[in-house]
Amino acid sequence: MVKTADSLEELANKLGIPAENLVKSVETWNKYAAEGRDPEFERTMGVDHSMPTPTLRAI
Repeated sequence: MVKTADSLEELANKLGIPAENLVKSVETWNKYAAEGRDPEFERTMGVDHSMPTPTLRAI
């Protein structure tokens, strides 16, 4: 089932997960994407793979 929302907070609510955790995860991911490097998993990102904002979807 696909969940659709206009904000990360709304998406988290529909998924039944803490909104602050999802927001922090996406902020961290976008920071790493902009820098082109993910130090947590020691990988490089050749293209900006930042998460877009509205409309958001989760499976």
